[in-house]
Amino acid sequence: MSGRNVVIAIVALALAAPAFAGDIVAMPTGNTVAPRNVELNAILWERPPSQGPGDYITIGEVFIGVTDWLELDVVYADVKDVDSYMEVNLYGTVLKEKPNFPSLIVGVTNVLGQDWLPGAAKFAGTGDDPSFFAVSSYNLLVPPGPPSWTEPLIRLHLGWGTGWHDEELFGGAQFLVDPKLGGAILSYKSMPAYVATWKPLDWLEVTYGALDGRPVYRLGGFLSW
Repeated sequence: MSGRNVVIAIVALALAAPAFAGDIVAMPTGNTVAPRNVELNAILWERPPSQGPGDYITIGEVFIGVTDWLELDVVYADVKDVDSYMEVNLYGTVLKEKPNFPSLIVGVTNVLGQDWLPGAAKFAGTGDDPSFFAVSSYNLLVPPGPPSWTEPLIRLHLGWGTGWHDEELFGGAQFLVDPKLGGAILSYKSMPAYVATWKPLDWLEVTYGALDGRPVYRLGGFLSW
């Protein structure tokens, strides 16, 4: 797989937007993890047939709520027959969301400047350098009771970032149509994502969708201490 294709693959994986969970790593959102809570994700994204039918790229994510204003993320990516990569991200809440006012979160992607994705310097203008971002999120529609198909919860995200984030706007919408069922429609680096998430248990989520036109699967869990 070329450097360009590695970049595209990891970006697509990071768009696997959980309807309930805390974050979307490569595309930052305002869904920060609560203090003393941890979110764990395992993601599989199908590679194009030209790069090996039936093969997947594997992603592992750990989101840690350090305080009510600070979140720490660790992401591990294993690209079959290429290499494995790791990065660390930080999120800081500047303004908390209010009923009539959106949140404001600033942060750094790849804060340690680790070896993250060969070819990134050529194609994303950043290489291993940290990339800064700002993102705002807001619940556009909040139902009076539990979300339903007729009265869904709709949440919007809009952000901008440097380096890895291409110095362009990104964002989209998440929605809940039931306390245990939701989804997302997002755009990041001109790549669309459409996913649905089911929550069979309070601590477990299952996601399926299409990222850049190819299937993606996610299993997410939640812990607290």
